[in-house]
Amino acid sequence: MVPVKAGASLKLAVLVFAAVATGRGEEASPRCGARGSAPLTDPEYLAQRIGLERALSEGALSHCGYALRRACLDWGSDRGDAGRHGFDMAQEFCEDSPAAARGEIASALAREDYGGAFSAFDHRVSRGGADSAAAAAYAPAAWGGLSLTPYARPAPVAYTLPQGRFDPGRAWRLSLLPGAGLLYVGEPKAALSHLLTSLAFGSLTAWSGYRAVAEPDRKARATASLDFAIIGAFFFQRYYLGGMREARRVAREKNRAADKERVAAMADRVDPFASP
Repeated sequence: MVPVKAGASLKLAVLVFAAVATGRGEEASPRCGARGSAPLTDPEYLAQRIGLERALSEGALSHCGYALRRACLDWGSDRGDAGRHGFDMAQEFCEDSPAAARGEIASALAREDYGGAFSAFDHRVSRGGADSAAAAAYAPAAWGGLSLTPYARPAPVAYTLPQGRFDPGRAWRLSLLPGAGLLYVGEPKAALSHLLTSLAFGSLTAWSGYRAVAEPDRKARATASLDFAIIGAFFFQRYYLGGMREARRVAREKNRAADKERVAAMADRVDPFASP
């Protein structure tokens, strides 16, 4: 059995007591900070969970109160599910709870489940009334996230994400000059490497082509012609066209990463636990 230091045991006991005490308050939506605003070690998190579950078992919390506080705990401590379990419970046990309605959307956005976030948003809006009012603040993030999915549909103009910084088509065209497209998308090291490699293989291809014409010996010309064909095809497919495709791919990936940051920033401006 691994020995536990007295100080650590005392801290754990204090955390359990604090969690139980917190659980005995009102069952309205708890005050909860931004996601990740209250990081906890695994023992600290476990202590908080034990406190909440004890309060539930002793009747100090209803299932609704437990669900909302569980969601807040996971949200604030930046757990991987972003409060999903608690929010799902809250939808089942909390009647007309804005936090339950908003939490499903917020959790899906935090997990980058953009399709799920929009589905939850659309469902709440279609129900109208309090659910629609609770979900309304997530409209920009929900529509923006949907544009990052394969099944995106045109968003209202007000919620359309701006054009990405890089034009993939331009990156592809610039790569007609080896390395220029990669330089355009902000990859100078890759651009230099591609340029030098292209120069090396291009020179070798040109030299083989010259030998295929200038060599006096017939067999030497045939060998040089074969070298020219093999090296030229490899260079053209692997490095020349490959560099063009890579520049286009990097442009798309960087645009997508920037769009994800925009969606996350829009989602972070909304507090799922606050009243709409």
